[in-house]
Amino acid sequence: VDTTLYPLFTNDVAKGHGSYFLHDKANNRFWLGITDVGELHIFDTRTCKRGSPMDPDNTRMISFSNITPTQFYKDRSGIIWMGTNGYGIRKYNSGSEKFRNYATGLSIRKILAYEKDQYYIQAWGETRRLDILGTVWTTSFDEDLHRNNGFLIGKDNSLWIHHQRKADRADVIEHYNPITKTSA
Repeated sequence: VDTTLYPLFTNDVAKGHGSYFLHDKANNRFWLGITDVGELHIFDTRTCKRGSPMDPDNTRMISFSNITPTQFYKDRSGIIWMGTNGYGIRKYNSGSEKFRNYATGLSIRKILAYEKDQYYIQAWGETRRLDILGTVWTTSFDEDLHRNNGFLIGKDNSLWIHHQRKADRADVIEHYNPITKTSA
């Protein structure tokens, strides 16, 4: 969030670079993670007026320090997954208003939904899978996947993988079906 271009708040809450946010409309909350200072702020948006910056002193519900958020993802069941820098991934259930921590020690860079209730979590140096219950695992395919430059997941759960072809080092995009283990 570049607060110099888009003033979200009446004073400078999101100072520095590396800010991540998620607007949870269903629960009237705005999540702001500030990586540079290792903080997470959750704001109540019911008092906000469209087109006006929020007053953090009146809207802040919860603040946490030493979390260092790096990613947010809200799944279709309403659970918020928050990647952290070195503390793994945190799962927040708005019904119980509790955090659970998984994959401790990983610095999460990306959270991608995959199949039903499964996710790919990319960290520095590795890619792992995570399910909705917090089980984390890795396959040899996941290890190879991380060595590539990036990937996207299609609606059919196929993978579009960007990598360099070994023969001529040309950049290619491969369409891979993990069910049939075939490339197109």
